[in-house]
Amino acid sequence: MKRLVEKKDIIFFSEIYNKVGANKIATAHNKDDQIETFLFRLVRGTSLQGLEGIKLKYNNIIRPISEI
Repeated sequence: MKRLVEKKDIIFFSEIYNKVGANKIATAHNKDDQIETFLFRLVRGTSLQGLEGIKLKYNNIIRPISEI
C-alpha cells in the first residue's frame, strides 16, 4: 500500500514539476521518516543497500530537512 501511495505522489509531483518548469522537487521528509523507513525495511528483511533509508537526493527530488 505504501508503495502505491509513493508512486502516486511521484506522478502527482512530476506533473506539477513539468507544468511549472521546475528543476527540483523538495519533499518534507525528516529524521523521523528516515528512522521509520529504516525500521520498516529492517523488519521486512531488505538488503544492506535497502537499509540506507531515504536518499537525500534522487534524480530531481531533494529532501532538504531530512536531517532535522
